[in-house]
Amino acid sequence: MNWPNYKKVLDRITEHPEEWNQRSYSRGKSCCFIGHAEMLQGAEMSVGPGWEDVMRFLGCNPGELVYLWGPSRTLEDFKRFYDDREKTHE
Repeated sequence: MNWPNYKKVLDRITEHPEEWNQRSYSRGKSCCFIGHAEMLQGAEMSVGPGWEDVMRFLGCNPGELVYLWGPSRTLEDFKRFYDDREKTHE
């Protein structure tokens, strides 16, 4: 996992919670974690998901991508995932 880029996404969501909706990929008014990662790497709002680009940006594997995509994930889940990175994800 590219933890500095993960943290950029987490910080963006924390600073703009009104633009985050984990149940919606849509990069319209609000979107999920993956949508925010795409926006931070400069993806166009109207373009569909670019999984390979997101995986490259976040340095994640397919299993981690599925975790980040999960519609039931909360902001606390993402913070805990980041805080536990050295214990469980290295």
